[in-house]
Amino acid sequence: HQEKNLRGEVWTLSTLASVYTETGDFEKANQQIQQAVPLAAQVGDRVLDEALLLRLGIVARESGNNELALKFGLQALVLDSAHDLEATKLALRRSFEQTLDAPQQIFAVTRQELLLHLGIVYRALEDYQKSAEFLEQALTLAEVRRRPLFTAVILGNIAGTRLKLGQAAEARDLATNAIRVVRASGGSKHW
Repeated sequence: HQEKNLRGEVWTLSTLASVYTETGDFEKANQQIQQAVPLAAQVGDRVLDEALLLRLGIVARESGNNELALKFGLQALVLDSAHDLEATKLALRRSFEQTLDAPQQIFAVTRQELLLHLGIVYRALEDYQKSAEFLEQALTLAEVRRRPLFTAVILGNIAGTRLKLGQAAEARDLATNAIRVVRASGGSKHW
């Protein structure tokens, strides 16, 4: 029961960090994350650790520190890869229905956000090829998970990256596709 409370507190602090990031109060955002880190350590859940590293990366990116954003993003990617390997091993021992529990769904969302974050950071650092690679991975996950608005956001980011790579026609097609996805979603609120 205490683990569930700690997990909830970590997610709440991470959400507060998002709010502070959106309002430009990066110091308070970092404070929220720093409060969450020891709580997450008590739970011992790599998904929480990955989410906090990702949140630190987003705060760094939004405050203009792309090098630090990349550092945190790549650390989160290491945890993501380790968790993916564990989940694959676990899936071999469990039925399909059992692998679709809430932590797995949260993990998939975190991975999409992580890949999008890394794509944005690499574009800011002008490594457009790496940016495109991460954004394409994020797009694949968003499409598989049927998340139209997230798909449209990623398509827009890929379009921006393609434009930087001098691929204006492809960028235009991607942006047009993003508009189609949004319109086809019928106002869906499912990111």
